[in-house]
Amino acid sequence: MSEKRSRKYNNLKESKESKRTIVLAKKEEKDDDHSAHDHAIKSDPSKPKLLVKPKSDNQPVPITIATREGSENLSSSPTQKNVTLTKELLVQATVDPPADKALKLLQPIDIVTNHYHLNTAALSYLNDGNDNFFVVGIIGGQGSGKSTFLNLLCPIDKDVVDLKQHYFNDKNGTFRTQQKDQSSATPTTEGIQMFITGNRTILLDCSPVLCNPYMKKDAVQSEIDDLKMLIFLLSVCHLLIVVQDELVNVNLLRLLQCAEMMKPNLDKETTDEYYPNVMFIQNMAEPRDFSLNAKSQVDAMYKKFFQLSKLKISPGSVPTGQEKSSRSVNYFVFPEVGVKQTKLYPRGDKDINSLVEDFRRRVFMSPKKPMQILPQPAPIFTEKSWSTLVTNVWESHKSNYFLRKYENFKEKEWSTNR
Repeated sequence: MSEKRSRKYNNLKESKESKRTIVLAKKEEKDDDHSAHDHAIKSDPSKPKLLVKPKSDNQPVPITIATREGSENLSSSPTQKNVTLTKELLVQATVDPPADKALKLLQPIDIVTNHYHLNTAALSYLNDGNDNFFVVGIIGGQGSGKSTFLNLLCPIDKDVVDLKQHYFNDKNGTFRTQQKDQSSATPTTEGIQMFITGNRTILLDCSPVLCNPYMKKDAVQSEIDDLKMLIFLLSVCHLLIVVQDELVNVNLLRLLQCAEMMKPNLDKETTDEYYPNVMFIQNMAEPRDFSLNAKSQVDAMYKKFFQLSKLKISPGSVPTGQEKSSRSVNYFVFPEVGVKQTKLYPRGDKDINSLVEDFRRRVFMSPKKPMQILPQPAPIFTEKSWSTLVTNVWESHKSNYFLRKYENFKEKEWSTNR
């Protein structure tokens, strides 16, 4: 029995060894076949070559833009471009934004169109990381000189020597002003235009209020549009300039009071609402308006008119313990500039250059209070935060309860009077 088992074991061993030798012989034949095939490809250059590379996650993926049909040599074609994308480049492009991507404005752009829709494309000119900016808005009647005063706040070119000739006679400047041959019933500005200076001063020029040229809209809709612009300016401006071409325009002041009462409080977590500084300008003033008696009378009138208002009508901030009524009103008198006029009344001791310098100093020395923004005040209020505030304020007109009630009341009053 032992001999049979040993024979059987030896036979199994010999069969396994023979099988192994057969397998090795087959592999060598395959390798020989591949080597022969590669040698045949190398010897015959007319046949295409296939290059196979192992796949890897870190391997860059080439993207080739093909050329036109019929090009024989693709590698030497000038239209062929190879773009290599890797995971590291994609991550770096999404994580590292450019340092300053704010675009520069060469001319004013509509932030609110003439159909009173917000133009969100204008907000792309704001700098996301800048918190040192100053917003100045202006409001007034038709032909009162709003655009001219904003032109005086823009950087003055060194080549301009005669400001009176450049801005008042020739009507030059960043914002388009009303020309002499233009009809007074046609407004030069429709909606709200925005311009950003090099020192990041945001200037907002508005269409004239209390003006409905050629009866384009009914009286109620025209007044509602004026209120929307005033509410918008009271919410997004550091300084609001109110221009009048007469001593006092009572209708304009009443419209300003209505806009203050309808101004929404966007921050529901606090009752401390934001109110801008207000500067009143009397343009085209007469010689008697420069007297101290006239200024004191106008000062008393403004204090009486805005005694219950929260608008900051005094220049600067009121010191602690000092009453609001003891401060003078932020009031500026500007004469009518004629072609032949060289001196300014009443005493004639100032020219246009010094008067413009006083106006610019009064504007840029106004205090700047941080604005509020939803849902919570930002630690640093940047231009990007201001753009969010602009969007929220304009969208709040749709749900403003006081605007809807005021519009219904005015429609009933208008229908009754007719």
